[in-house]
Amino acid sequence: VGIDLGGTKVAGILLSPDGVILARERKDVAANVDRAALVEILAELVNRLSIAGSGGVEAVGIGVPGPLEEDGRVLPPVPNLPKVGRLPLCELLQDVVNCPVVLENDANCFTLGESVFGCGRGHQTVVGITLGTGLGVGIVMGGKIHQGSHWSAGDIWDLPLEDGHILEDYLCGRYLVQQTGAATAQEVADRARAGERSAVEAWHSLGQRLAWLLGILGRVVDPDLFVLGGSLSRAWELFASDIQQIFSRWPVRLSSDPEEMVMRGAGSMAAAVSVQPKSLNHR
Repeated sequence: VGIDLGGTKVAGILLSPDGVILARERKDVAANVDRAALVEILAELVNRLSIAGSGGVEAVGIGVPGPLEEDGRVLPPVPNLPKVGRLPLCELLQDVVNCPVVLENDANCFTLGESVFGCGRGHQTVVGITLGTGLGVGIVMGGKIHQGSHWSAGDIWDLPLEDGHILEDYLCGRYLVQQTGAATAQEVADRARAGERSAVEAWHSLGQRLAWLLGILGRVVDPDLFVLGGSLSRAWELFASDIQQIFSRWPVRLSSDPEEMVMRGAGSMAAAVSVQPKSLNHR
């Protein structure tokens, strides 16, 4: 099972050993969900997928919104789930679903999904960028997530900038809203497509900063290609020219389905864990 755990929903797929999607499930997550309720929601989702697949579940992989602790077994407090707090999710969920559970940052899952099943397939090194309510960066080398010595590779969303802001402040939907006074990033996109100057300029500014980030990541990692995902990537035509004018050394591709790729990446991790003895249910 591969699961995408977000702040408002949890979505999952059941994958066969050869990567075929056998079943899908989705469930809303309330803003005030607590830790017990979250574990219950995840367990219910896994159970429904197991029933749909008629063959049980070998292992569960979950893409989570944020970095991890204790070798990827503990979810620290994250803004998207304010009532959950620090959660030893692997341990708690394993006790309920009776199979190995592995966690990973959702940007890493997205990048792994693209590397194995998407536009990064067949490439040695892929860097994924997710742009939405926040900024995520994932790095996959040789078909494996590059986590670094402290599980922090690619975790640059809070990189401090000279003006006192952090990098994510300029590369997320919140930035577009603040620049235009709109209610949502989707509204900013609609206004830009209608020709509103402030909205057009906001997207150009985001594109220029993204080009700067890609240039730095490209020179450090030197990937085969970049893949863009997240809700803001759906407005690609509003900032593509800024990327193409400034940044041309490495190809930039759009994900065909960012949410599915998070689930597929999480499912790929689960597949790798399922071949190990159950007592070794962590990487």
